[in-house]
Amino acid sequence: MADDKDQNLENRDPKTEESVEKGFADEKTQEVKNEEVKDENVEQEDFKDEGKPDVDAKDAKIAELEDQLLRTRAEFANYKRRTTEETIRLGTYTTCQVVEKFLKVLDNFERAEAALTESTEQALVDGLQKIRKQFEETLKKLDVEEIKALNEKFDPNLHEAVMRGENPEMEEDTIDQVFEKGYKIRENVIRHSKVRVISK
Repeated sequence: MADDKDQNLENRDPKTEESVEKGFADEKTQEVKNEEVKDENVEQEDFKDEGKPDVDAKDAKIAELEDQLLRTRAEFANYKRRTTEETIRLGTYTTCQVVEKFLKVLDNFERAEAALTESTEQALVDGLQKIRKQFEETLKKLDVEEIKALNEKFDPNLHEAVMRGENPEMEEDTIDQVFEKGYKIRENVIRHSKVRVISK
């Protein structure tokens, strides 16, 4: 039995053994490589799985911040517009209160001018006219304008009817006489015109 074993050892081809050993080694190497590739694929998949939620979360956060920024800008624009409108309204109201106090002075200038028109003191008349003109220019700079009334249709938003009258040559609800001029700043009435209105 020992002799047969020894005989088999002597009859082995070294090249065949080398080939078998090489094939076995190649097979082992391939298995190792396959395992490494498998592990690498698993690591990449794990990395993707772990990274994707982070990217989605960041995109969602960016979108949220952009939305907040747009809302903040819109709110600021609305606040600025409201503040500007309120400032204009307050300024107009204040101007109306101040101008109203001066209108009586202007009324008296006009009455004095009318009374002196028949006077021979032309220098005094010219002086009063210049003062009135200067006063009117000052009011104009403050956006104060006279409310049209004479021969206009009666408008309760602009005129105050203190008397009714008849005039066959004029249409009903037409103003034929102004007792006291009215004034306004843009759409804000400072004082209504006191007028007489035609009734049929």
